Amino acid sequence: MPAPLALSALLREAFTRLWNRRRGTIAVTAIGCALGLAIARAPLRPPVAQSAAQLIVLPLVASFIYLWVTDLPDGSPRPLGATLERLLERSWAVILIDLVLSLVQSLTTVPGMILWDLLLVPFLAATIFADVAATLDADLSAIDLFPHAIVRTLSLAMHARNFGRMCLLLAAEFGLQAMLLEIALILPRGFRADGTLVLAIIAQVALAAVAARMFVEASSANP
Repeated sequence: MPAPLALSALLREAFTRLWNRRRGTIAVTAIGCALGLAIARAPLRPPVAQSAAQLIVLPLVASFIYLWVTDLPDGSPRPLGATLERLLERSWAVILIDLVLSLVQSLTTVPGMILWDLLLVPFLAATIFADVAATLDADLSAIDLFPHAIVRTLSLAMHARNFGRMCLLLAAEFGLQAMLLEIALILPRGFRADGTLVLAIIAQVALAAVAARMFVEASSANP
């Protein structure tokens, strides 16, 4: 069993892999931004269109990055064709998982529910690898994807080292969301929604790379 990597080493590895495969990373980020902006400009009410853009594009971009920064079982880099094939196969499950967890996360904004929040936040941390598991774990049937992903992430959260890192990853997500809200306030009004969406997609690329490397390391230490 390989020795666990320090958090700094995981972060360095995640961003090194993004840099080493930067052409694909830049391309999928650009495609994600274009797709997100197209959905956001659909003939719907602006809040609905913006929400639809995030709920569809962010999971798709994240799922691609999970695959892009991880290797095949033989240790070789995952080629683009295999990445796209797995993405098409698993994308629906990733979108569904993110939708369910987004609905759960929205419950933390209910006023006067401090005790509920204290229970809900650890649950969100413990399920943060669900979409990573749904993307990366092999030999799963369509009907098994959702339950397997939830069981897999909860089982990894049972180990204190993993759970601590999952909490850090959730805190990073919350921090980036708060930062995007602050940035949106200083953007020109006409560019605010589009600019926030583009920044969210770029942030998702970085978070997804870190989450994937954390998941692989946790799975190696606690298979």
